[in-house]
Amino acid sequence: MNPSPENPSGRGADRILDYGRHDPLLARLARKIPRPSPWTYFLAVAVIVTQIVFWNDEEPWVLERTLPHCSPSLTGRLFADGRRIICDQAIDGWIAGGPYRVVDTARGDVLCTLQIPDGKYADRFCISPDGSRILACVTPIAFASRGDYMQLFDAGSGRLMADYGRSQQWSMFFSADSRRFVLADADVVTLYDAQGKLIAVLHSPPKREPKEHEFGVTVNFLAGSNLVAVYDPPSDTIYVHSLTDGRIISSTLAYFATDAPDTPLELMMQDAADFGKVLSPAGDRAAVELPYPPHTLTIYDTKTAACLATTRPARDGMIAWLSAKKQIVLYSYSGIDVYDAGTLRLIFSSTTGYGKGFRSLIVSPDSSRAAAIAARHERVAILSTSTWEQTSAIPGNMPGGGEAFTDAAYIRDSRHLLTDSNQGEVRLWYMRRPDTIWGVAWLVQFWVAFAAGLLFFCSVSQDVRRWFRPGLR
Repeated sequence: MNPSPENPSGRGADRILDYGRHDPLLARLARKIPRPSPWTYFLAVAVIVTQIVFWNDEEPWVLERTLPHCSPSLTGRLFADGRRIICDQAIDGWIAGGPYRVVDTARGDVLCTLQIPDGKYADRFCISPDGSRILACVTPIAFASRGDYMQLFDAGSGRLMADYGRSQQWSMFFSADSRRFVLADADVVTLYDAQGKLIAVLHSPPKREPKEHEFGVTVNFLAGSNLVAVYDPPSDTIYVHSLTDGRIISSTLAYFATDAPDTPLELMMQDAADFGKVLSPAGDRAAVELPYPPHTLTIYDTKTAACLATTRPARDGMIAWLSAKKQIVLYSYSGIDVYDAGTLRLIFSSTTGYGKGFRSLIVSPDSSRAAAIAARHERVAILSTSTWEQTSAIPGNMPGGGEAFTDAAYIRDSRHLLTDSNQGEVRLWYMRRPDTIWGVAWLVQFWVAFAAGLLFFCSVSQDVRRWFRPGLR
């Protein structure tokens, strides 16, 4: 053995091994981890991107279109077929002013503009069932000149057809066939044809000074008939007029405050008192909730006023009909109760606690789901009418802040929902996929994310096999 400075004698030099310095623990562990291929790195980035895209765009309801400004309610502005809506614009951020335009809800196109003079705004509308006529209650913007002007417009062209002058406390109704309409102020009720020509004066009591807190007359068209009923509060009498010539057919006393309705006339006129009454879509049934003791919910036949069923509900609320399921929903800020429409047997009950319920509930045309505006207006919850569980929701945190939902309506079918807000923003939402767990399979981004994840898993598996079995190709 040759000597060396470290081993002068040279003995045992062949048995000495120099290992050098030990590598750190992390470095030794890193050598044991398989090295990913460039393809794996690329797929890892693809998985991250596709997952972000999917989870940010997987909701069932998507915004299809934003329509022009509308007052914070769709009532009186949406046509019966849901294909047109009357839009306006905001004046000083809070009052709805002209021009008033009829807009196509599907395309957002302006179809016509109502000929309402400058300096006036329409605070409410009434649209005929066939969509051919529009009644508008027009008021001067200058509050010093108080007074309402009733005007009749052609819905196709926006042309002013008739102006009925100045009055107070106007109410307006179209008949079911759109051939007649009624205008009523505090005392006078007049009947007109679809062209705006006067047919008859239905109710005109003697001139007198109105009593304190006295309400004006109330008018209702009787379902399935050619009659109109006028309720006169001072005499507590219901007058029934023919829509053909306006003559009085019959009259009866009404005792709304103490008794249940004894005749179809009283049943139809219960809006004059503090009753919650909702007609079925077919008009043959009426659900009436009596809010003060004894608190009752009753189903009446509208043709005979016969009581079909009655019960004492556990909560006060508002009524909605599910015609396809033959059910009645009583909803409130604190929960939902569902009753059989024939027997008023309680089918389902859910108590959410006050403030966590719903302020408005809109049933879809096929009664398969319901859009419920939350009590605090912050969202529209989509409920399944089979389980009454929330399946999806439309949040109200849209750009601008401070927005709250005020109204909603299904249009055309159960997949299109129109919403209105306190800022007058009208939006059309479209349900692009089923609102169930497996509904994501309808989305392209789901399959792209799934494919990216599958390819990434296969690439990682191949890298591991090559690392531990280098001879494998």
